[in-house]
Amino acid sequence: MEKRYGILTSVNNEDIELLEENPRKFWQGVTSIGEDAFSYCSSLTTVEIPDSVTSIGDYAFCHCTRLTTAEIPDSVTSIGDYAFSYCSSLTTVEIPDSVTSIGSSAFYHCTSLTTVEIPDSVTSIGEDAFSGTNLTSIVIPDSVTSIGKRAFNISSLKRIEYGDLTFKEDNRFGHWVVEYKGKLLKFNSHPNMLDFGSTLTFVKDAQRRNINLPFIPHQSVVENLKSDDVTLFF
Repeated sequence: MEKRYGILTSVNNEDIELLEENPRKFWQGVTSIGEDAFSYCSSLTTVEIPDSVTSIGDYAFCHCTRLTTAEIPDSVTSIGDYAFSYCSSLTTVEIPDSVTSIGSSAFYHCTSLTTVEIPDSVTSIGEDAFSGTNLTSIVIPDSVTSIGKRAFNISSLKRIEYGDLTFKEDNRFGHWVVEYKGKLLKFNSHPNMLDFGSTLTFVKDAQRRNINLPFIPHQSVVENLKSDDVTLFF
């Protein structure tokens, strides 16, 4: 195990015994989990990060394939790129309301992850952040103003809620549909059919937000979709 200026830089499988037996000693002086710190620690099954830690670095827990639970304290403000990627046994992760950014591919290919709650402190979600998980629904808080490409590229996903907007799979059309305040939005007279893909621009109250969501309009629909006080551009 190596520590430099409060940054935990390297952990191996032998160090996990100390973490389990004496976590206070293990985490002593650590304020940040560095890049690749726990990556490929195959013996790590659970981790409770202490409140002295403020950031989780890129690839910090990458390929910890036996990790099932990660407890992140409310002192952490950022989760790095690929931080928990390929943690294929991860079923439980609580993102505290101190976190403002979730990095690209942070939970990429966490195939056992079926639920996650994004707190309203988060303002940005990176590309592929939850891609390859098994989430079936997701609620994106209004605080989020930036969502990277393929952030929710998930084959099991059936529903996304974002403020007054709801994107959901509709068996009547065999594709995704958009609701605004519970009302189905129309592509003129054409039913709004959506497929997995790329970018959406959301304009409300004169504020423009570029959002990359895991779908694009079906080729046969028009570009603009309008209601009384919201416009979406695909």
